[in-house]
Amino acid sequence: MPPDTVPTGTATFAGALPTAITFSAPELTAVQTLSFNAPGYTFEVTPPPGDFRLLQIIGDGIVTSSALNFPTFNITDELHFINSSTAGPAIINVSDVSNVTFNLEDRTSQTSIAKAGTATITAGIAGSTDGDTGGFVQFFGHSTADQATINAYFGSNIEFHDESDAGSATITANNGGSIFFNDTATADQAKITVNAGGELDF
Repeated sequence: MPPDTVPTGTATFAGALPTAITFSAPELTAVQTLSFNAPGYTFEVTPPPGDFRLLQIIGDGIVTSSALNFPTFNITDELHFINSSTAGPAIINVSDVSNVTFNLEDRTSQTSIAKAGTATITAGIAGSTDGDTGGFVQFFGHSTADQATINAYFGSNIEFHDESDAGSATITANNGGSIFFNDTATADQAKITVNAGGELDF
């Protein structure tokens, strides 16, 4: 497969170069599974001016052969986990008024349970007071924050909609960051911290 071709099934990363990868396909890219057998991969989902990029992970999600093989995703557009995919142990940074969503496209399904896994998700930029640097992490349908660690900074939201839940995640709203539970979504057994200037709304 040519190096600039995005696989539609399982993409396996085993240490080959390059380790810095930009999703440049127009508009929508959908993959089943991203499998990592080596550390150090960084992915950029960044649109050119006036355009957009959406990466959908629709199968098993992000899987690794070792807890040390976690990839980093820098999102300045859209990253969607759908069906029963998981974010695994990924490091996900979302900013520039962009979104990471779980089960948005299949929010009415009773069997699709997308999970944040053990991911570390950062919405916004620590120390910023510019709302345009904020990001959004959104759970829909029956998705769950699982065991993730999620931080919201200035201009950022962590949102639970429909029948989603926060699982046993560690979730923090920092200055200018917000956590929202809407519809019948629950905090479940999550550890939730609201620091000075943060907001929590049920």
